[in-house]
Amino acid sequence: MISSPAGRLAELLRSNDLDWLLKSSGAEEQTLAPLLRRLNDLTDAFQSRFGHRVSFCPEQLRFEFGRNPHRIRAFLQALSETRHPEMLLMVWRILQGLAIRRLALQYHEQKPFELLLELARTEDDSESCEQYRSEDINDAKLLRHFGITKANQLPLFDGFFPFRKN
Repeated sequence: MISSPAGRLAELLRSNDLDWLLKSSGAEEQTLAPLLRRLNDLTDAFQSRFGHRVSFCPEQLRFEFGRNPHRIRAFLQALSETRHPEMLLMVWRILQGLAIRRLALQYHEQKPFELLLELARTEDDSESCEQYRSEDINDAKLLRHFGITKANQLPLFDGFFPFRKN
């Protein structure tokens, strides 16, 4: 049994077809240390925003994987794609059932980039709308995980999904 947080995270990554990530920058420790820091930063960001602590430690993620493997697979893929706790928090909130109410992306060649998302539980829940913002163009990679569909012939981003291994 693997007892260290790094070992548990490595096990989670391997069991979710993300073992390539462990090999991407040489030694596993070099890859795992920043990922573990990101998880700690996410725990702090959650507490700062919502006033209570939710742990994103590998042990808790492994527990959640047993109940909702698709959620954790999507979350771990996002962990490998963004370095920003705010964007990971946005992903987590979508995975917990919040809907994407608004998405604005501002891009002009060689100008500042901005990605803005607003999430809410229900359509008429404008008072408790949560905003998430990034100025890092690399965070646009997260958009490819969104479910893209139409409802009543109108566009709809619906959910955050893992890529499937073919």
